Amino acid sequence: MLVMLDRGERRMAWFMANERRERCRELGRVDQSSGEDDERKMNYEIIGAAGELAVAKALNICPDFGEQSGLADFTLPFFKFNRILSYNTLDVKTVAAESKGKNLLVNESAVYCDAYVLVEQLKRIKDGEYKIHGWASREHVKSTPVGEVQEGCHFLNQNELLDLDYLAPTRDTR
Repeated sequence: MLVMLDRGERRMAWFMANERRERCRELGRVDQSSGEDDERKMNYEIIGAAGELAVAKALNICPDFGEQSGLADFTLPFFKFNRILSYNTLDVKTVAAESKGKNLLVNESAVYCDAYVLVEQLKRIKDGEYKIHGWASREHVKSTPVGEVQEGCHFLNQNELLDLDYLAPTRDTR
């Protein structure tokens, strides 16, 4: 599924990434955007926030404007008989255009969400073009071996992911 972010949405991704970065600094946390190549790493934060906005747009749900990174990106309601039965947490993993592998990697110590979505940045940040490859459940992620592709990470090939349509919040009106 291809998702285009307009100029306002791209600016929102930049704002979200910067707010999260400042919050991490205030808390003394080290995040992905700290280190030697600060500008390049900050771009990864922006790409991640843009991936979240792409998923929000595709599922027609409100994005997470929270300032704390490392938590679930979305909480989706599960409806049955027009009542909310439970909530499912969703984490978005976005890979940059220049990344070699376009597959889902989840750190083995961070498999806490109910589902994981793989998003790929297709061009430059300012182009706002993202491809949603699909999603996998926590159980599916945990069933994969750790360390085959990257040390300490579960790996799923993008071809193993389920279509995003099966993840969209729906109401059972029976």
